Amino acid sequence: MESKNELKEYFESKYYNEKDMYNSIIEKIKEDEAMPKNNRVLKVVATLLITILGATGIVFASTKIYNEYIKKQEQIEPESLFIIKEGPFEGMHSSAYVHQNMIYSEEVGVYYKIVTNTNEYDEFRNKINELPEMTETDFNNNFIIIIAKTGIDVPHKNDLTISNIDVDESKSYITLKQKENPNYDEAEELIYAIVDKSLLREEVEIKFIPAEIKNDNVVPLDKLKKDYSKEDAIKDGCFVIENENVLSENKYALDEIIEKSQNKIDCYLRIYHKENEKVRIYDLQYYNEIFILKKLESSNSEISTYSFKYLIKQHIFKDQNIYSYGYNNDNQKEYMTPLFNIKI
Repeated sequence: MESKNELKEYFESKYYNEKDMYNSIIEKIKEDEAMPKNNRVLKVVATLLITILGATGIVFASTKIYNEYIKKQEQIEPESLFIIKEGPFEGMHSSAYVHQNMIYSEEVGVYYKIVTNTNEYDEFRNKINELPEMTETDFNNNFIIIIAKTGIDVPHKNDLTISNIDVDESKSYITLKQKENPNYDEAEELIYAIVDKSLLREEVEIKFIPAEIKNDNVVPLDKLKKDYSKEDAIKDGCFVIENENVLSENKYALDEIIEKSQNKIDCYLRIYHKENEKVRIYDLQYYNEIFILKKLESSNSEISTYSFKYLIKQHIFKDQNIYSYGYNNDNQKEYMTPLFNIKI
């Protein structure tokens, strides 16, 4: 073959049908799971086959195979899970059922339940009428995951969907992400998914894809050199603060970000903040009517993600012209979370 394209055409025309191929692989994996562990070689073979096909330009990722086995996913009205249906407190709102019957994922801030039989499922279905009917036969080949979120979270963790389910030998990884064009005020959520049982392992971990900064014109925070200095930051056009003093030429860059956000104009600013010997580097972006803030701690190279609706400026020492900048979701200055102080 003279080129990768010719090789790709050859495989496609002679031997390859993508959907049939990965369906066949999954069926083989299911058969293989019934064998003793020392005979389980088909997963390795499948991985190698996927890699080889990828090298020829005939690509289908393993995650795509797994996603084909999320058979149904819906977001349903959460009220039935949180409203007491009978007794002296009938009609009142309560999270007690969630706390008592589901597992909490501290990393993501959601509750989840893996259901594998009709006995457990019928109990949930009596509580949540919108769940689909499932028989014991259905549970021979499938399981259901139910995910609940209570209370308004940070904006970038509201209005979620299951984006992927992946596995290794011992654990299922269920990954959540925010929907496109999300409702940032989604206070309570209830999601269920019917999933092929081949993706169920003894342990389950809920993961989350955090919001990303959309700017191709800067070096990502995790790619910055470890000795990135205030001189580097000034040269790169960052907003540089050292011990409350602004070293950048434009001392009002943060005020301009606030003004643009008030006019719903997308904008971005990288901030280099040095206080004594402690350095923090921030990526601040206003996009789709919320702020995303990424913070890099120079001491441990850890990157944290925050989100909020309002960036706030507050005059705290009038005689010294010192202003505090912070954020919150209700635009109330007295309740803002502070970021740093600046002398202007």
